Amino acid sequence: MRDILRPDYDQVLLLPPVMEDWIGAEHPARFIREVVAQAGGNPEFRQPDPHTGGTCYAPEMLLAVWLYGYCRGIRSTRKLEVACREDMGFVWLSGNLRPDHNALWRFWNANHKGLRAFFKDTVRLAMKMDLVGFALEAIDGTKIPAVCAARRGYDAAGLQRALSRAEERVTELEQALQAAAAESTPESALPAQLRSATILREKVRAALECVRGGERQHCHPEELEAVRMKLSTGGNRFGYNGQACVDAKAQIITACELRTQANDHGLLMVMKQAAEQNTEGKTEQTLADSGYQSEATFSAAEAAGAEVMVPLPVPVQGREDQPFHNSRFHYDEARDAVLCPEGHSLVFHHQRQRREMPVRVFRNSAACRHCPVRKQCTKDKAGRAIDITPHHAALVRHRKKMKRPEVQQLYRKRSGIVEPVFARAKAQGGFARFTVRGQAKASVQWALVCTSINLRRLHSFWKTRRSGAAP
Repeated sequence: MRDILRPDYDQVLLLPPVMEDWIGAEHPARFIREVVAQAGGNPEFRQPDPHTGGTCYAPEMLLAVWLYGYCRGIRSTRKLEVACREDMGFVWLSGNLRPDHNALWRFWNANHKGLRAFFKDTVRLAMKMDLVGFALEAIDGTKIPAVCAARRGYDAAGLQRALSRAEERVTELEQALQAAAAESTPESALPAQLRSATILREKVRAALECVRGGERQHCHPEELEAVRMKLSTGGNRFGYNGQACVDAKAQIITACELRTQANDHGLLMVMKQAAEQNTEGKTEQTLADSGYQSEATFSAAEAAGAEVMVPLPVPVQGREDQPFHNSRFHYDEARDAVLCPEGHSLVFHHQRQRREMPVRVFRNSAACRHCPVRKQCTKDKAGRAIDITPHHAALVRHRKKMKRPEVQQLYRKRSGIVEPVFARAKAQGGFARFTVRGQAKASVQWALVCTSINLRRLHSFWKTRRSGAAP
């Protein structure tokens, strides 16, 4: 019979334990330390100020703790403090120094630029490990609730009611403070409460000015930069649009950005150029969903020599087989006229602006008035109108390209490349919402989330190559 082994808490070690042996050779904490060491003491990270109080820790150690924390789904400074005392991986990374939550937060708050820049280090490391193929990439965005994600709308009427309540509260506290001063009452919590109420009133005023100025229909007083948007999980919340560009070879994120716009319009080339800047190379083909489509984007991609594949919106695609779809109207640049399927010429009628882009409207009211298929073509009393933008030719070429069978087959790979990345962030990493306020800090957090996803992918390949197994 085998002996039952029980811990001996009174045992005395003849030799002191070696900290290097506390974790295994393939432990993720060991990999994190190697990655930080390869970064070579990034000058972007500020050295601790000894005059701020508290214990000063080396930036590379605090960086390793934060990176390992995000890889483990721990983003709270207090939970990281506990982990540095109780979790062996954190204890090993911190050298048993046990930094507290104040030291961890001071480092995070003082090194926004460095933390964002470290994302590029993971991209460069992936390139050294030959995990970026430059053959195919996919771009997509995901809506993430802000820390202030309230159910209330905070429109103009709601903000006006909130401002009235805030002003009443400030007046009430001012009167109470004056009464306390007249009666020589000892110090109380009234001054602090008045300061908080005054700050809240100013925030509500700023949010109301934002709504009245026409910038947005909704604005949260606690986070003016957050935008009300529809989330993938349902419902409208204040949040941000997290963008990612993912290389198809090993699903390495090559670029990440955080935007305040609720849609992806106009962001395709922005993300593609960010990926090219991080990798110092160009990917042959880029996939994106229909939210990125725009004539200006297709024209910019052609000018940059980029091969992008973006389907037109589903409602538009569904009507392309109809005889009077916009794609059936041919624009003759030489004649500056539009030829309709019935052979009539639509001439220039007027010009308007659409998203700061000039749009030329073509129509022929006289021809439409006597056309036998008018009811099937349009319900407009003035006749069918066709919009022609400066990038119309690029749209026509892109529409023809997306109809090719080989392009459609290649585009089916899009969801399998980029969607798992967001699943790792939200489902595996537990990143359900931001925990910091403002776009600047939220962008740092999104960069750290993307960095942790890359680190977990790199660690899996690192372990495979150490063991000699086939990837």
